[in-house]
Amino acid sequence: MQKKQNREPEAHGKLGASLARVLLLPESSLTGSVRIECNANREAVVEGCGGILEYHDALIRLTAGKMVLRFTGRGLSIGGMSQGCAVVTGIIESIEFVT
Repeated sequence: MQKKQNREPEAHGKLGASLARVLLLPESSLTGSVRIECNANREAVVEGCGGILEYHDALIRLTAGKMVLRFTGRGLSIGGMSQGCAVVTGIIESIEFVT
């Protein structure tokens, strides 16, 4: 007897990606995933951001799914924020993932 393979998570991922393209939203906003793209240590684009918990020039904490992202550095600011996406700019010294 063969076991059925559960492909449900894969199907949800494809559906989320397709729906995100149609709605012109970041895929992470529908799938609950988080994506961070860093441009050297001067900028980090966070897709899947749920909101701002703390905001100072040396520390920024963001909610992202079931995690909290903690950026530390100098001259930090949020250069832009839209639905599900935030851009952290400044001199980023560390990024921590707190669960």
